[in-house]
Amino acid sequence: MNKEELVKAVATSAKMSQKDTAEIIGAVIETIQKTVAKKQKVTLVGFGTFEARKRAARTGRNPQTGKEIKIAAKTVPAFLQVKSLKKCWQNSLNLFKKELYQRYGSFLLLMFPINLIKEVLSYEVKIGR
Repeated sequence: MNKEELVKAVATSAKMSQKDTAEIIGAVIETIQKTVAKKQKVTLVGFGTFEARKRAARTGRNPQTGKEIKIAAKTVPAFLQVKSLKKCWQNSLNLFKKELYQRYGSFLLLMFPINLIKEVLSYEVKIGR
């Protein structure tokens, strides 16, 4: 879902015009961005927390030359979802895995390497800390 689709869905649900809804969503996003830029948290109960996290300086490699480079420390935006939202994602993933196996069963074994199938079927959502 992109921003335009979100505006349409919220406008329909709230019985508001799309123009007003777009302004409200835009203001919410802008407020979250400005607050996190000030290194403050924005917590939406039942959804999650937007925050700024510090990344330490580290050594990396230039992929073209293989030469070591220094990567400076920086602050990045992050989102930590609440457990109920994570559980919702996990339940959706489990339903997908079940449907995938029921639909294609042994066909999966013929078409894809077994290690790839095991990886997909054992995948868990790992978002947050």
